[in-house]
Amino acid sequence: MNYTIFSLPRTGSTTLARVLSLHPERKCCIEPFHPTRYQGQYASLSQTGPGLAAMLGLLSHRWPGIKHVCEPSGFPFLNTELNFRLLCAPGRKVIHLRRGNLLQRAVSHWLCRQTRFWMGSKENFLHHLSMSNLPEIDPGRMRSQLEADRSYEQRCAEELERYCKDRFIGTTYEHLFECSTDAANNELARILVFLEIPLSDIPAIQLEAHTLLSPTENKFASLEVYRKIPGIQNVVRELGNCGFGKMQIE
Repeated sequence: MNYTIFSLPRTGSTTLARVLSLHPERKCCIEPFHPTRYQGQYASLSQTGPGLAAMLGLLSHRWPGIKHVCEPSGFPFLNTELNFRLLCAPGRKVIHLRRGNLLQRAVSHWLCRQTRFWMGSKENFLHHLSMSNLPEIDPGRMRSQLEADRSYEQRCAEELERYCKDRFIGTTYEHLFECSTDAANNELARILVFLEIPLSDIPAIQLEAHTLLSPTENKFASLEVYRKIPGIQNVVRELGNCGFGKMQIE
């Protein structure tokens, strides 16, 4: 059985991929179509529909799952429609991972762009942050990004309902990383059952995943970090009541 974790950046997708990889029959390849990963071999050969289908077939022989992160601009593909082809690729189950708080996701994404740090430990992120000269964040650009993100997520949901109704599951960052341990375990169990992992294997995965799912261990940004962003108060004031989510910086 093959599956895809599909998400925008900064939704906890890397951590979820690592959790699912705890089961030997559900190993997940992290972002094979990113142009800088795996020497770009999968990315360069996947810029057309037939090429993408061929690479998915090749990947499935080694990894049951892939984690795919994309953006409304189309990245990592030159043609954004390829993201939707991947989303609804036949024969694959889909985990659609979102972040309910779009504003916090977008600010976290902005921070990663400025520090050029995407994966790794919290300590390494803080080191990169300390070496970065953050520019002032622009509320107008942030609004445009949020509107694009919301439209993109809406189209993803529509495509899944239309083409993958019986083989996708939706979950959120908040249901895995910003909730009680029991609630996170319940949500993880729901995903594991969806991936047809035997019930007898689930408790061991939940136990091993406890540290990975802990926001104190893996969450890059914090209240103190957000406060360091020049102009963040303007973003919160102008966008915090527009339906994109809220941020507490006081």
